[in-house]
Amino acid sequence: MSKTVTKFLLMGLIFTFIFPCNILAQQDSDDPGGPDSVLFQKRCSYIDSSSLLGKTVFSVILQNDEEIIGLSFPFLWTGPLFADSLSFVGTRAEPMTVKDDFIDNASKTLWCGATAFFTTHTIKPGRGPAVNLFFSATDTGVTTLDTTFIIVGPHVYEFKLDPSGITFVPQFEKGVLHLESSQIAAGDVNLDDSVNLSDVIYLANYYLKGGPEPGYFPCSNTNADMNADCLINLSDVIYLANYLLKSGPPPQVEC
Repeated sequence: MSKTVTKFLLMGLIFTFIFPCNILAQQDSDDPGGPDSVLFQKRCSYIDSSSLLGKTVFSVILQNDEEIIGLSFPFLWTGPLFADSLSFVGTRAEPMTVKDDFIDNASKTLWCGATAFFTTHTIKPGRGPAVNLFFSATDTGVTTLDTTFIIVGPHVYEFKLDPSGITFVPQFEKGVLHLESSQIAAGDVNLDDSVNLSDVIYLANYYLKGGPEPGYFPCSNTNADMNADCLINLSDVIYLANYLLKSGPPPQVEC
């Protein structure tokens, strides 16, 4: 076989293996029912322009159609992020019996795992956060969060779910996060460089009377979603008023 023919055959094999990687992998044959998946919804995060520092949270979203008795999520990240901690509190995996994790900022890797010993502790079919990953941002830029495998001594930590003692690899979508800066203060609805009662009035006028739209953040559709519930309604007016008049929690900038 000539070198030219061999080269074209090799190129064909390379293209065959490379291009399917741009989409979700096929369902694991050990995954019962429909394909289970893990993904991240956050696409952008606000960083204070004065210091280019900030905090951001990745919620690991799990979608499954059978009960899960165990999970293992090793991740590798890129970009200007420092991992602070991770938490199962308030997530679908919180009831699981045993939970563990470790973080290695030097290699930009982390792992979290959970196991249920009782049926009352399993993750039931559904969709929602399974664990929250907390990071500090040290600059603006683009960051990614992908699966990996981590070797620590004799242990190999792999990306997998366990519904019945037979593990499988769920479908996965890599997280891509844009860290952007803004000089707009959270709560400055009318963009006058201060947060005061005029912003409450401006927001109430927008919501109740169809007044002018609030100012915008680079990372969000509007600066009006004060409580970060992805809705703009009367609760945002009350939230901002409570912050100004009763020292309530500060306005949020992303849902």
